[in-house]
Amino acid sequence: MADSKAFFIYPKFAELSDVQKALDQIRGYYEETKEKGLFLSAQECQSSSPSKGYGPKLTSKNSLSYNELSWFFDSKTFHLLTQEMTQLLGPDLDMFMARVLITLPTCDIPDYILEKILPVEGKLHGSLGTYIKPEFARASFFAYNPWHNDAIDFPESDCYLVNSLFPLTRRNNGQAPLSFVPMSQKLGKIPQPFIPTVRSKQFSVKHNDAIQTFPIETPDVQIQDMILWHAFVIHNVGLNTSLEPAISLRFNFCPSYRNNGVRDVGHIRPISRSWISNATEDYKNF
Repeated sequence: MADSKAFFIYPKFAELSDVQKALDQIRGYYEETKEKGLFLSAQECQSSSPSKGYGPKLTSKNSLSYNELSWFFDSKTFHLLTQEMTQLLGPDLDMFMARVLITLPTCDIPDYILEKILPVEGKLHGSLGTYIKPEFARASFFAYNPWHNDAIDFPESDCYLVNSLFPLTRRNNGQAPLSFVPMSQKLGKIPQPFIPTVRSKQFSVKHNDAIQTFPIETPDVQIQDMILWHAFVIHNVGLNTSLEPAISLRFNFCPSYRNNGVRDVGHIRPISRSWISNATEDYKNF
């Protein structure tokens, strides 16, 4: 585990039975939405633009993660995850956001939407949320996700945040590959969105009036692996040119005494508290 990278891969971390159960449920949901018509019509999409944001709001009340997939919080995999997070972040720990992420194969995206979101180069957003029918906005749908760090998702937080990702499908051979920029956490909370220069596995971006360059790593992620990274680590998700959706579960953690920037407190799951926190917070329940 190289601390300077601020992103780690844990091979075969998840229980296969948990992975398979979650994958079956999410695939079932995706196939159901496809059958019913996941996307808005071409006419409805005329007024939609990726620059307008991410579409209907995903809340703790409508999210798959907190409803059909809530069993995962009691799974062996999640228990192992919280043990690891306690080791890394300390005993005062919250899971403050859970999401189902689905990167669609381009063959499943209508041409009238592809015309808006391709080519990838120069685009600032790859979310499909703007084009999804509101009743199906229970997961986060993407075509790709350009270079960013996760401070963009939690702009009101202090970014003492760690992300964990469980790929439920393979992320190689064109199936929405994940790439990371090791050591980019040194840039901190940079203005976003931004368009970097990428050449020969080298990532360059202007920061504090100087060009900063870092290597790019694209790990060969396997099913059951877990990826963990600091919120400041820059990363991206490539196009899914396979025939199947790329599906993942994401869980965000932070120390309970930090500002996670989340307004919908229904997302937050307290994981553990130290003796001093329990003693100090007792008055709230008195």
